[in-house]
Parts: sequence; C-alpha cells; structure tokens
Amino acid sequence: MAGLGEFNWRQLVPDSAWILGAALPLTLLIAAGPPVLAVAAVAGSIAFAIVFALPELGLLLTVAAIPLEDAGTIAQIAGIKLSISKLMGALTALVWFIHLLLGRGKLWLPKPVMLLGLYILAGVFSLLDAKAPWDGVIMTVRLLTTLLFFIMVINLVDSWEKFYRALCLLLLSGVLVQFYTLAQQIFPGALLEHSANQDLFANEAQPLYGVLKDEVETASIGHSVLRSSGTTWHPMVSVLYPVLLVPPLAFFAFHSKSRWFRVAASIGVLAAMGGMVASGSRSSVIALVVALFLLVKNRVIPINRFLITAVIFASVIGWFALPEDFKARVFNPSAYNVETGGSLSGRIEMFNAGIQVFAKSPFNGVGLANLSEMSNYLKNWDFGEHGMGVHNMYLQVALETGIIGLTAVMAMFLYLLKGFYSTSRQFASAGRGDDALLARSLAICVWVVLVTGLMLDIMHLSMKNAWFLFALQPILMRLSLDPTFESMSLGSDYSR
Repeated sequence: MAGLGEFNWRQLVPDSAWILGAALPLTLLIAAGPPVLAVAAVAGSIAFAIVFALPELGLLLTVAAIPLEDAGTIAQIAGIKLSISKLMGALTALVWFIHLLLGRGKLWLPKPVMLLGLYILAGVFSLLDAKAPWDGVIMTVRLLTTLLFFIMVINLVDSWEKFYRALCLLLLSGVLVQFYTLAQQIFPGALLEHSANQDLFANEAQPLYGVLKDEVETASIGHSVLRSSGTTWHPMVSVLYPVLLVPPLAFFAFHSKSRWFRVAASIGVLAAMGGMVASGSRSSVIALVVALFLLVKNRVIPINRFLITAVIFASVIGWFALPEDFKARVFNPSAYNVETGGSLSGRIEMFNAGIQVFAKSPFNGVGLANLSEMSNYLKNWDFGEHGMGVHNMYLQVALETGIIGLTAVMAMFLYLLKGFYSTSRQFASAGRGDDALLARSLAICVWVVLVTGLMLDIMHLSMKNAWFLFALQPILMRLSLDPTFESMSLGSDYSR
C-alpha cells in the first residue's frame, strides 16, 4: 500500500537541486530592474510554458519560496507586498484555472475551505460601517490570496508522491531559513540601525529583516536584547515559523525508512530550535513545549532510556550555549513583572482595550483590519493612524468580524483537528501505523497555531506555511478513503 514506507526519498534530491538552483537566477533576474525586462519577459514566458505543462511543478516552486517571506519581496503595491512566492503562486493559480476550464481537473471545496470563506465574508460584511474601509479592503485581498492558495494546494496535491514532495520541500526551505536566522546573530552586518519598536506597524513600512534591538523589556531586565527576525519584518512575526517545522520533522526523524533522512530531519529539528532561540520569542518557547508534550503523548516521539539520557545531557550543555539575551528575556522573572515588563503590561492593556472595542459591536465587529479603534482605549501605547491589534487571535477576530467571524474561524480549526485525528484512526485501522502518526504530527501543527493564537493574531499574518499544513488535512483524508487515489499511487514510481 502507498504511504511513508513506499516513498522513494531519493526523488527529493533532483527536486531540491532543481528548485533551489532555479530560484537564485530567477530572483536575480527579477531584482535586476528595467534593463533586463525583455529577458525577464522571455524567462517568464518559458516559466509559464513549463508550469502549464506541469502545474504541480509551479506548486512546488511556490511552496519552496514560502519561507523567504520579506526576503523574497519584489515590490509593494497599495500596501500589498509582491513576493516571489506570490508571483509563482499567481502563475500556478492561473495555469490551474486554465486547466479547469479545459476540463483537465475538478474543483474540490472541502469544509475547511468553506469555513475560511465564511470568515472572509464576515470580514466583508463588517466593512459596511467601518471607519477605515480601505484598510479592510487590503486585508480582504490578502485573505483572498490565502483562500486561493488553500484551495490550490488541496486540489493539486492528489497523490502520495506529490504529498511528500511538497511537504519535504517546505521543510527543507524552512530549515534553511532557520539556519539563516541563527546566522544573523553571528554576523555583525545583520544588525539593523533602527529599534525593533520603531515604525513597524504601518502598512507602508518597507520589508525589514535582520537583528533588531528590542528595548521593550529594558525597564525590567536592565538592557535591550538582540532578536533575529529571520526573513520576516519582526521577530514577533516569525514566532510560528520554527515551531511549525518541529512536529513533521520529529515524525520523519523517528519514523522515516531512510537512515539519512532521519539524520537530516534531526538536524532540521535542531535548526528550528536554534532559530527560535535567535528570535528570542517567549511565545515560541511556550508553543514548542506544547508541541513536544503532544508529540510524546501521541507517541510520535517514542520515549526510551537512551532518549531521556540524551535530552538531559543536551539540556545541560545547551543551557551554557544559550545567548544571554535569550536567558534574560525568557528565564528572568523580572521580565514578567506587570509593572516593569513592557511586553506583558502592554499586552494586558491591549487585551482590555480589545474587550471594550468588541463590546461596541459584538455581532458584526468594528471592521476587518480597522485597528485604529484600539487607539481610543490605549493610554501608554501609540501606534499611529493604523493602530495595533491585541496580540490574541480569538479576541482580534471577534472585535473585527464579530461573533460570526469568530465562529467560522473556530469551526475551521476544530474541523481540521477532528479531520486529522479521524484520518489517523483510519490509517491505524488499515494497519498503516506510520501514516497514522504522520496525521497526528500534522494535527499538532494545528494545536501549535491555536496555542500561539493566545499570544499573537495569526489571521492577520499571511503565514502560507501554516495554511499549507492545514491543507494537508483534506488531502490526507482523501488519500486514506478514496480507492481511486490508492490505485493511482500504486501505479506511481515508488520503491522501498
């Protein structure tokens, strides 16, 4: 039967080499400017022809470019960033749509897609009497691109081979970004001149990534801290990136049939943890603890004496290797003092302000992305005309889109969890234990998002890597239940 045991991991080598090799000249070509527009047009035409013949290749390029984030930004138009991943995604979506018109595929819209669409409709409805409708329109466009990407992944990944290729390329690209995030702490050239707390919340802010000097906790711990933002504009945005990599990488590290792939996945886990430390994010630490607990509880990580000994030894050695800034921000009790801890006191004030804003219009909200409403209830924070969110996904969705939007979002997440666990049981009953554990590891990614949502507004951030992992739920369900997909997989090039 098709699944983890039958996938030939050597197929990932040419995929990875081709995509990573093509990404560099394509990036240089795009960034070179007007003198080479003609060449860019020719290259674009060739790319279109290739993707038209192989839409799944366009999807792989899009997935591989997702972790580039702001580092892959080409331009910014009306507050909307145009990046390499968006460019490839748009090309792939166009080709996929043409294929649908030509009758070469069928459109599938499972329940998670409908629920995300309902949330977007609630957001549009909330703009009818919003004070800043244009900000809401921009956010709606961003959400629609997320919806399109969500639908595209679900429909184009229709076999085990495509499933593993896309997932592993996302993990590969993500791990490389975590190495880059860690390297930012080593190279002095990555230190940005501005503070992490200056002019970062306006829609017109230019992409910023590097090492930022965070001064929020200066009053509590006595000094500023250096935090790497990776390829994003702020370490706060990169909270989810390293932790989302851990569950699937941990699965491959313990259950892959290839010894070398287990080693590579283990290195990937360490890189993700290193990137998390470099970002200095306490939210990431909390999410990582929850993820590791669930990985052990769901037996994705099998516990034995050797593992326990290795973890204790690595923890002792790792403590001395941790940067002092990370220790001061995460483990210093003074950083959690409500009176002096800038981050904690600020979040409490934002949360209280968010509740007051929600109380004004609980049914349809004050308007999608109408964050300026918060400024009327904040005394110690000034985020300018665009305002600031509440650092809580649930309250943010509720105050913006009302009870309808919050209900749609929560229903979507609950359905994803239910679907992953149901698929896991389906695999287990069929005697496919490894695939059952894979489904559970992906369910843990959803839990990571839900936990992080208590400290960050996930829906405001276009985290396509998270939405790709969410899309794997209906894909896994289809692969586990539809016999036609099983027969297609058996006809593919699989080997042990």
